[in-house]
Amino acid sequence: MAVSAGKAMKRSGSNPLLEAVLAASAAVSETGRWNQVLGLLAHRFGATAVALHTVGNEIEERGLVAGFQLPPDIWTNYADGWHAQDPWVAGLHRRPAGSGEILIGREVCDWPMLERTDYYHGFCVPHALRSMLAMVVDGRYPAPDGTAAFLSLYRQPGLEEFSHADRRQLQQMHLPLRLALQAHRALADARRHGRVAADALSMVPKPLFVLDPAGRVLHANPLGEALLASERWIGTHAGRLVRLGRLGPEEVAELLRRAAAGLLQTHAVWPGAQAASIVLRWMPVAPHNAVGLAWPHARVLLLVDRPDADQSGRQLLMLARRHGLTPAEIRVLAELAQGARPSEIATRLGVSIHTVRAHLRHLFDKTGCRRQSELVRLASGGLRVPD
Repeated sequence: MAVSAGKAMKRSGSNPLLEAVLAASAAVSETGRWNQVLGLLAHRFGATAVALHTVGNEIEERGLVAGFQLPPDIWTNYADGWHAQDPWVAGLHRRPAGSGEILIGREVCDWPMLERTDYYHGFCVPHALRSMLAMVVDGRYPAPDGTAAFLSLYRQPGLEEFSHADRRQLQQMHLPLRLALQAHRALADARRHGRVAADALSMVPKPLFVLDPAGRVLHANPLGEALLASERWIGTHAGRLVRLGRLGPEEVAELLRRAAAGLLQTHAVWPGAQAASIVLRWMPVAPHNAVGLAWPHARVLLLVDRPDADQSGRQLLMLARRHGLTPAEIRVLAELAQGARPSEIATRLGVSIHTVRAHLRHLFDKTGCRRQSELVRLASGGLRVPD
């Protein structure tokens, strides 16, 4: 005898759908909040398990975004073996579904047919999944050129099936979930672009700075960070670039304005009476290239072309490629080559002394050096270590 789902769920005076909308807004930047969203929806609809997942035409396009009352490896097992045998998915190939459409399991595949499948006995029964209510949150399935995001609610055997009233209630969650999921993916893409761009800039063998129109330093590669930390001819105030040789804030601001407007510029400065000139190369940033995607406010790249810095830059780049050094390890090695102690490196890079020591251990392991003095000589080209 079926038990009412309403009796199976805990009653309270709160509004689970409104709470789920608020939790979805927070989940845009806090991935762990998706589980809270699913828990609230399970409470509202009397579901014993809920999944927010992607379904694509290739296995690598399928994945679990979040799950409630589901084992962590369930979607790996599903994608590897059970997806091809899922009668609900087969039903979608006969009856494609677009964004916002909500399907009740028995409408896609009736129970007598489902219970005769290996999928039901091998996947559904072990996980106590029977009745299903699924919504296409984003995309369309099947789609030859992309993936679809699904919200799937399940009830275990013995509970009543999902109803048309449940479908109407779930429809209220479509737009909030779709917007939250799209924003979540956009933020994840931006963070990924940021990591890729930062890693790429770290391999440039010259000091390089990513600047916004006001001169704020959004990012500096390891050689750029070392330059800011050790040289007096280049200066910042409150995170903004304000001094380059004899150029003061107004001159720097004018060069920035021209570069942000799309003008490539080359400018020579003299760091001191006895020093050779330094060439500054100002380059505008296109909004849709890797740098623009990683730092949306970036408008200018500043490359410091300094003859006496080229050799050390090339040496660090060569060491990074030869020994497989990470960007963080390159930054520590560059600081070390400037004569900084581990405590000073920690302060300059804004990390703990334990992190710096961990990077030093990795540098020792990868390069074969045994002392910090050997690392300094290696960075300067005065010590050769066998590959």
